[in-house]
Amino acid sequence: MNRMALDFAFIGIKIWNQTNLRSRIDLKLNKRSATVVSLYDHDHWLLPPARSENQLDLQVYLTTVNLSDEQDQYEWEVAGKTSSCYSTGEVYTYLKGPAPLVPWTQLQLHGSPRNKDLRRLTLLAVQGTIYWLWHERNTRLHQQTFRTAEAIFSTIDKQLWNRVQSFRHTNPRASTAMMQLWFLRS
Repeated sequence: MNRMALDFAFIGIKIWNQTNLRSRIDLKLNKRSATVVSLYDHDHWLLPPARSENQLDLQVYLTTVNLSDEQDQYEWEVAGKTSSCYSTGEVYTYLKGPAPLVPWTQLQLHGSPRNKDLRRLTLLAVQGTIYWLWHERNTRLHQQTFRTAEAIFSTIDKQLWNRVQSFRHTNPRASTAMMQLWFLRS
C-alpha cells in the first residue's frame, strides 16, 4: 500500500437512534485531520446523500448536534459503564459475550504434595504434557504427521529435563532436588 493510500481511511459514523437502529455512513477523509468538525461547514453538514432510511435518520439526528470550540472530551461506554479511556479487552468481552466456565478453570492439583519441589516438578510436567499433546493434535490435524506415544513421551521428558536444568544457575538446590525426584519417579 503506498503512502497516499495510507493517508486516507474510511471513517464510519455509527449512532444509535431512538429506535435502536444502527446507521453507518462511510466518509473518505484525510486520516491526519479527520475530525467531526471537518464534516461541518458553518451551518450545515458535508455528508453524502442518504441511501437508506437509517442514514436519513442519522443525518436528521446530526442536525440537532451543536458543535462548539471547546476542547473535545471522550467518554467510552461499554455495558452501561463509562470510562475516559478505551479498553479493547472490555469491548471484546462485551461483544463476545460471557464465556462459559469450564471445569478446569480453577484447576488445582488436589492432594498435591506438600514438598515444594515436587509440586513445582508436577506442575512443569502437567504444563509440558498439555503443550506437547496439543502440539501433536495440531500436527496430526494440519500436517497429517503422526508420532508414537513413546516419541511424544520422550519429547516431554527432554523438555522437562532441560527446564529443570535451566534452574541450575539461579537455584541450584531446587534444580538438584527436582532432578532427584524426576529420577525417582521415572
